[in-house]
Amino acid sequence: MVTPKESQTGVATANELYWGSKQSVNKIAEGLELSKSALYDIIQPHPLGLSCPTCGREVVFANRTAREKGLATCSECDWEGPEDDTDPFVAERPVVLPTYEERGEVDVGDQAENASVEPFAQLDSSTTRTMAAGALLGAAAGLALVLWTWRR
Repeated sequence: MVTPKESQTGVATANELYWGSKQSVNKIAEGLELSKSALYDIIQPHPLGLSCPTCGREVVFANRTAREKGLATCSECDWEGPEDDTDPFVAERPVVLPTYEERGEVDVGDQAENASVEPFAQLDSSTTRTMAAGALLGAAAGLALVLWTWRR
């Protein structure tokens, strides 16, 4: 018999049972004729469709315990935190730029239905606060410079 580790179908089956059922790991491993450690070796993290608040990459649930606790993980920057702290995932959606022809028509290519019109990255609250503080500091410096030049 071909073990799940040796076939893509077996790996898909193992992941489907692990993430999609409430069977214990022991029962899944027994049904697939694997040891628990062999089963854990072929289980892939479960993508959430959300992005990391630090680097913007897609976050995953590393295992079912993490899913139950709502604890997401980013494999790119090692961020780990609550699912509620993540952002909508837009990083890998294709962006189709229009090409303009002389007649003024727009050709968006074959992938128009997959195109994203959302912003590339969303600003978190700390970035927004930093930008606002910088703007206020710049305005204060400008005002001070104007007042200094008027006095001379």
